[in-house]
Amino acid sequence: MSEDFSEDYQSLDERVIKNKSATYFLLAKGRSMEPTIFEEDILVVDRSIKNFHNKVCVVSYNGELICKRVSILEDRVLLKSDNPKFKDIVVFDDASAMFWGVVISRVGQVR
Repeated sequence: MSEDFSEDYQSLDERVIKNKSATYFLLAKGRSMEPTIFEEDILVVDRSIKNFHNKVCVVSYNGELICKRVSILEDRVLLKSDNPKFKDIVVFDDASAMFWGVVISRVGQVR
């Protein structure tokens, strides 16, 4: 067997989940985060992480949960797609966006 692989049992709980009570699984929809996240990937989201800057996050925006990369600037927050075909969302008002959690991992098909 190649040195690239291990036959030892791997527990996803142990490897991925750091805080069980704050970890949720969400199903990704849409193509705005490709090539990082693909439609139908399962997102592992940790709601206990409070540092959102430059992280892929789930955000409640205008009442809808969306997944975007967050950039926190002095006077605004940018919600950015990794897919360049989608425009950034600029948030000036805290009322329209609430950070829900940080995506710490994803589970998806090999493409």
